[in-house]
Amino acid sequence: MNTTSTILVDNRAVGPSIAKQSTKRRSRGGCLTCKQKHVKCDESRPHCLRCDQLGVPCGGYANQFTWSYKHQNTPHGRKRRPSSSHASQTSHTSQSTDYSPKSPVDGGETLSSISHQATSSATTTTAVAAPNNLGCPDLQASTAEYSWDQTVESLNALLDLDQACWLPSPQPQSTPEMRCLTLPATVRGGPEATDKLIAFWFDQVCPIWSAFDSTLNLNRKIAMDLMHHSSTVFSTLQSMSASFLSSQLPQIKRPYAIGLLKSATLSIEAEVASLRARTVLSDVPTGLLFSLFCLGTTMCWLDARRLGLPFLKEAKGLLRRVSLQQHSDGSNQHNMMAFFKKGLLYWEMLLSFVDDYNLPGDNDDIYSSSNSSDEIRPLLPPTHNTDLLLHPWTGISTKPARLFALSVRLCRAHRRRIAKPTSNEVAYSAAAQEMNEAVQLEADLLALDLAAFARINQQTGDERTPWVHLVDVAEAYQLSSLLQLYLTFPDLAARRHSLDSGSGLLEDGTTCEERTIRLALELCRLLERIPCESGSRVIQPMLYICASAGLCYPTSRDQSIMDRGDNLVTPTATFGATDMLRYIDQMDAEEYKSQDVGQPSISEMAVDVGSARIFIMRRLDSLECTLQPRPIAVAKQLVKAIWASYDHGKRCKGGHWLDVMEAQGLRSLFG
Repeated sequence: MNTTSTILVDNRAVGPSIAKQSTKRRSRGGCLTCKQKHVKCDESRPHCLRCDQLGVPCGGYANQFTWSYKHQNTPHGRKRRPSSSHASQTSHTSQSTDYSPKSPVDGGETLSSISHQATSSATTTTAVAAPNNLGCPDLQASTAEYSWDQTVESLNALLDLDQACWLPSPQPQSTPEMRCLTLPATVRGGPEATDKLIAFWFDQVCPIWSAFDSTLNLNRKIAMDLMHHSSTVFSTLQSMSASFLSSQLPQIKRPYAIGLLKSATLSIEAEVASLRARTVLSDVPTGLLFSLFCLGTTMCWLDARRLGLPFLKEAKGLLRRVSLQQHSDGSNQHNMMAFFKKGLLYWEMLLSFVDDYNLPGDNDDIYSSSNSSDEIRPLLPPTHNTDLLLHPWTGISTKPARLFALSVRLCRAHRRRIAKPTSNEVAYSAAAQEMNEAVQLEADLLALDLAAFARINQQTGDERTPWVHLVDVAEAYQLSSLLQLYLTFPDLAARRHSLDSGSGLLEDGTTCEERTIRLALELCRLLERIPCESGSRVIQPMLYICASAGLCYPTSRDQSIMDRGDNLVTPTATFGATDMLRYIDQMDAEEYKSQDVGQPSISEMAVDVGSARIFIMRRLDSLECTLQPRPIAVAKQLVKAIWASYDHGKRCKGGHWLDVMEAQGLRSLFG
């Protein structure tokens, strides 16, 4: 017999109905195993009974954290609202500040334009960053439809740093202190993806972003000290990790990385606006400067053409302002200023290699005279010798980097003037002035006593990068500077050859050309002494490009000799031949039959040049696998284009590598 029940509404029977089901809300706090199987979990502790009945291991329960603002300072008494542990709907409206006018290289993109694009229309997004006010705003039309939840799930599933075989092998640590620094303390707040990105920065990004990595690496120390106290630093570290992984993991989509980049930029702009409202800066804004350097120098990780000029402008202006004010006593403030000024010098050196940049309002130089033995000495007490304080970018000394930047700028100015000829009188005056500057730079470079640094043998704390590696890199910058001057100013090379040998030149100038080639070969031998796994490899890409610029063959070579088999279209008859000699004869094309088949003249120097070219390409391949690959890929294209120009009859004297780079637009931050 079927039993039915009657539902009464206002004391009226409305008909038979089955018993009303329970309306208990579904729980979302089940174990990880039940969540993956999409089944109901009884939430028993410590293991759920359903997993025990099925005989499968229980995945346990996820820990729920919320971001705490209890110990975090808020600028100008601004109140912050604690964030929830779940995804929140955020709508940002940013007040942009006008920064710099359009740059021909960065496509007119400024810090303000980045934030303006990010906040043009508010949408609902998943808060990836912690704290919650760093939630990424609306991306552009290309990113609005991107599934953020899918990316977070991919990170949770894939970024297992203990078992991920696709990641570069962990860098060996040399000291117990370094082992403690490898992974930071657990980051409280935000989804698991945030924790993974932060941990990835310390484990993988920091070592390949620094020439050495140990307790002496201020990049690591600053990040660890400020990541829990500065929302700007926190979001910046996430952005760098995502930018690096965007070329390694298909799950880390470009829109996701750009979203984190914009989120970090918004945080930077907010802090910049806060500092501009203050008349006096009592301390060095370490977190803000560090974030500007982080994002500006790694912008090319997402787009190889981006040089980070708006970030450089902001960092340089901030450093100039801080330098003009008195700070609290203490060596820490002085050392921090020296650290950032050295970093700025290295950044500008990278830019001088690829761009004739001129930042608005950048008429004065925050550095001391180039003749000073210590570039940062005026900012420090007399007892400080900053050239002996290790820096993760400039290494043991700022002097070689400073002279390299000045040399390359002079070479670029010379080639730019030649490309735009003027009247004879103006051209003669400019050429004489450039030659005088080249002579002075050559004298400064030859006067560098890098052997004195080699005798110091200071400990770096990184077994992969001993002191001697940094000394070799400094010497390589010295040789690269001389090589660029000799390639750009042949008269300077002739003058040096005459002073050294006391003999005149051959009529065709072959002696000077061979001297330049020997200098490039010496540079390659110096770089070969540094192991490819050395941490200093991050500051070497420019050196390989410089060396390649001097590796032209000492004698002109016929097109037939340099043929690399570009025409891969093979006649059908080639595959049908049965006789061995006839098979080979089919390889002898008509255009080759009229050429001289005599014994070619191959000098020992030509063999050395060929071997050096192979070495450079092998090293660039290694760098492409261990560093962020996008800038290295551009460097490889540039090197091949330079050699192709040389091999087609121009030789070193017939063309300049800077002209090749400008014509093909092959530029990036090669370091």
